[in-house]
Amino acid sequence: MKITGFRQYQSESRKTWGVILMDHPIVYPTLGLVNEAGVVPDPNLHRIRFMLEDVAEVKITKLFSRLERGKIRGDGDNR
Repeated sequence: MKITGFRQYQSESRKTWGVILMDHPIVYPTLGLVNEAGVVPDPNLHRIRFMLEDVAEVKITKLFSRLERGKIRGDGDNR
């Protein structure tokens, strides 16, 4: 799937999500991880030559593959 921007990524990715209650134990560590991942778009990292749009495209393709195979839930590499 070709992703043309983060608005499209957000829209498409929501088709694969499930509801997680705010008091679920995964919420706090996930928010911490997302906070740490915020350094990825740092201008100094452009030397590694990847664009966030490319990352989003790979991720949405993976999510839809899992959705089509009924493997959207679970963990590990066997999805």
